[in-house]
Amino acid sequence: MDKLRLYILGDGSLFDIVGGQVKDLGLDQQIFLKGAVGPDDIAKYLKAADWLIIPSRSESIPIVFSEAVQSGLPMIASDVGDLGPLIRQYKIGVVVPPADQRALGQAIEAVAADFVMTHRPTSLIQRAATVDEVANMVVYICSTQASATSGAALRVDGGVVDDIL
Repeated sequence: MDKLRLYILGDGSLFDIVGGQVKDLGLDQQIFLKGAVGPDDIAKYLKAADWLIIPSRSESIPIVFSEAVQSGLPMIASDVGDLGPLIRQYKIGVVVPPADQRALGQAIEAVAADFVMTHRPTSLIQRAATVDEVANMVVYICSTQASATSGAALRVDGGVVDDIL
């Protein structure tokens, strides 16, 4: 099954701390901290991404915003500086309050659901499967209760968003 991958570009004072947490949590195959990257590399990541997340707390208009607009990449961004008004005016993404983790999570879930409806319209649950739902399916498949179940009859419905930048 495809996996969601999160690429974090850029560096800062928390780079090593976040990198350590990613490794400690065993998420180093899903979350990739790339550090500072050049313009050519940024263009490659933007081209490969399904969405761009800009959870800035103070930066008015980061350079990556302009690059994402030029590439047509939709985004989720904090309502700081001119980001929120521009995203709303041009209808190019979702705006969330700055430093509101719950709102950011809900926006990501809504984007994933929209992705499923657009790209997997026959989905029974009409949203992306949650990590818990996939884990529950794995637990079931590995249990003795699944001994008479054909693997061909099993699937976790929903969609998979491959890359978020």
